[in-house]
Amino acid sequence: MSTITRQAVKKRSILTRGLNIQGQLGIRSKLQNCEEFRPVDLLQDMNITHLVCDHSQNYAVINNKSLIFWGWPLCTKTTYKVLEIYHKLPSFMRLWQNYAPFFKAAIQEPVIEAEFSVDSIKSIDVGCGYVAVVDNKNKLYMWGDNYAGQLGQNDNVHRDTPLIVQSLLDDAIIDVSCGFQHALALSADGTVFGIGKNDRYQCGEEKKLNDESGEITNSFGDPFPIRGFNPTMDKKEASHAGNEPIIQAKAGKFHSLFLSDRGRVYGLGSNIYGQLCQSNNILNKATHPTEIFLDGMKIKQIEVGNHHSMLLNDEGRLFVFGSNLVGQVTSKHSTGIVNYLHEISLPSDSKIERIKASNLRSCAFLENGEVWFWGGFFYREKKRLVIDDFNLLNEEEGIPSDVKIADYHMGFGHDVVMTEELDHPPINIDSEYHNLEGENAVV
Repeated sequence: MSTITRQAVKKRSILTRGLNIQGQLGIRSKLQNCEEFRPVDLLQDMNITHLVCDHSQNYAVINNKSLIFWGWPLCTKTTYKVLEIYHKLPSFMRLWQNYAPFFKAAIQEPVIEAEFSVDSIKSIDVGCGYVAVVDNKNKLYMWGDNYAGQLGQNDNVHRDTPLIVQSLLDDAIIDVSCGFQHALALSADGTVFGIGKNDRYQCGEEKKLNDESGEITNSFGDPFPIRGFNPTMDKKEASHAGNEPIIQAKAGKFHSLFLSDRGRVYGLGSNIYGQLCQSNNILNKATHPTEIFLDGMKIKQIEVGNHHSMLLNDEGRLFVFGSNLVGQVTSKHSTGIVNYLHEISLPSDSKIERIKASNLRSCAFLENGEVWFWGGFFYREKKRLVIDDFNLLNEEEGIPSDVKIADYHMGFGHDVVMTEELDHPPINIDSEYHNLEGENAVV
């Protein structure tokens, strides 16, 4: 039995709801879906410092050290294909789950996946079947599925445990963002490194040339710096010149978004849904960083979902663009594509403080503590229903009224909320994790 020490930070708890066919709710229940939020019993009143989720995987970090996992094991193909089938044939999937042993592999309660040194985890993100962690020494670790080279190891070998990205040891990595099969690593000097799949130019034009055939490959290479963040130069010339330092980099499914230290925003990769805020009839994909016209506005935060993007300016105004098939841009489901800056007007008088996008949904955190979300689906019995209009997360069933919503993450068909109570002094506790088992360790 181990001992975990809480630091003098926040008393936080995890609540979940939605699909549970792959154990993504972490509540050890045979319920295939849960409409109201329920507490994850093993993650209550803890010093939870980070929370991320994607598709069917969830990660929470305790004391910036212990990495806790629940949901479906890291595998892009089974993760994505199972959810894709469920999306189209929910009744068939429910029958399959009842009689097939396949789903018994799900991690239905939180377990310790990896231990880093004390106060070590600075940043974490998860893609479709793989994970990336930046530690307090500015080193990048990645593990999980790797068939597109998204682990930055110059191969396509799956890794079960955290492995440092050797080619970036000389670069001070401060943040990482994971897309579907590509990742973006941001260094302290403002350089962004592209990793993994690059079939839509989501990491730019600098692909690795095959010496024998002359063809361009799009994966399995070492991470490489993305060039061309310079609006005053021709794009091809700028790709070999100096960059504006980048302070935020976000990876979508097939596109990437970048925020410079001057408040400018650049896009790369697929634009078939207008997710780069360019006409998709004119620009199908951006092979070089393409600046988004902001008419003098300064942007302070960027976010991306699968096929949509969000910008928050320094005045608290929110703009969204890209695919609106499930209302993730305008809050109204349509078959339309929004390839311009669509300004969001929430039904609240409070100012937007920060934003978040994930998969097919968007959300905004307000200064008064309200959290609004829109876009996507939810599941009730054998039906897939749309989420319409703007919805106040604070009033959803199962959310306590006397706590602050500290964070909110949106998987394919499930939600994860982290609530926060008042500050508490340091407490040494006999491990609340006697049921959490894991042997992976990183020093």
